[in-house]
Amino acid sequence: MAHNHYTLITELFTNHFQGRDITGIEIGTGSGNVTYTMMHLLKNIKKLYSIDPWKHRDGSEYEAFFPQDVLDKSRELAFKRLNEFSDRLFIFPFRSDDAFELLKNQKFDFVWIDGDHTQSQVKRDLANYSQLINIGGIIGGHDYNILDMVLKEFFGEDKVNSGVDLTWWVFK
Repeated sequence: MAHNHYTLITELFTNHFQGRDITGIEIGTGSGNVTYTMMHLLKNIKKLYSIDPWKHRDGSEYEAFFPQDVLDKSRELAFKRLNEFSDRLFIFPFRSDDAFELLKNQKFDFVWIDGDHTQSQVKRDLANYSQLINIGGIIGGHDYNILDMVLKEFFGEDKVNSGVDLTWWVFK
């Protein structure tokens, strides 16, 4: 039984993809905790693009609110923690809009959104990245409580699944 969003992701992906090789995108690397859990426990992830600019933005309500030195330490920890997966993990130190431009001609099995939580950015991430998911794939993320209306507006009321620790996902 999943107790937090780290374990929910691994259980959801294990059950849904049944061990077949998958590729994905994670928006919001932070210090690499979720990334590490996915890469360590899901050996069938053959390629993961993890996206995070680690840049302070004045007026931000979420992670970008932290002072730049805190974000620099988070980035440093992520790179150190995730180095062992460098053969199948690609970290893009960009905003998700910029990373999309580099990835937009590819298809993926999943996208996990846990980056900039502003409604305007989440709407752009949904519009951009949902089109990159293969049929049978998953788009999901964290912090359902602040995104509930955005998700239901984008996908429809009955498509959005929610789980422990404020997780959400939609099957394509």
